[in-house]
Amino acid sequence: LVCYHIFMKKIAIVLLPLLLSSCSLLDLKIKNNNTSDSEEAYVSFYKKHQLKLTKEASDFIASTTDGSYVLQQTRILISFVQEDCWSCKAQYTYIKNYLETDNNFYYYVIFADEKDSNGDSYELFKKFHKDNSSFFKSVQEAYDNSDYAGKSMEDPLNVTDVEEFVTPTNVFLDFSVSAPAWTTKPYHASEACHSFTSEQAVSDMIHHTGIFRW
Repeated sequence: LVCYHIFMKKIAIVLLPLLLSSCSLLDLKIKNNNTSDSEEAYVSFYKKHQLKLTKEASDFIASTTDGSYVLQQTRILISFVQEDCWSCKAQYTYIKNYLETDNNFYYYVIFADEKDSNGDSYELFKKFHKDNSSFFKSVQEAYDNSDYAGKSMEDPLNVTDVEEFVTPTNVFLDFSVSAPAWTTKPYHASEACHSFTSEQAVSDMIHHTGIFRW
């Protein structure tokens, strides 16, 4: 997945896929039987911030699109993750530690492998992706037209095809700033990266500095 900064009107959205190995939704994974405390900790951390793949997650995405969150939460970071995803595990410590030093933004998590009532993974996410296709399409178009300091280092982004969707993907919504000169409507991608590889990377994205510089 890739990190992207996108602007919805005057909204900055940053999408971040992972710099380390990423997990495709349809990849077959071999479970590690030696589950460590750190693995349990990263899942527990993400679940503390989880938005369920039901009406809750879709309503939230809709609220960021129509601007109803502007007055309540001006800076929002969303991570799309899976439980069996080493890249998701690798970045969690950086997000967790940064949250302990900067509480001036809101953090939410959407599990792409959340099980439905039949115990099937990915079906809920596929529906969520379809129901919010305009959001992902706008993110893609914004990314394709974006210009930011670190974009040349990134692999191409593809969030419109659910079969190619990769975790983790981190999206940063910033309603507190004006969009750069190359703004496209209704969204504008200003930054992108493969993943958080340090707390500084998280800070750079939140503050639009470093490779996330406009």
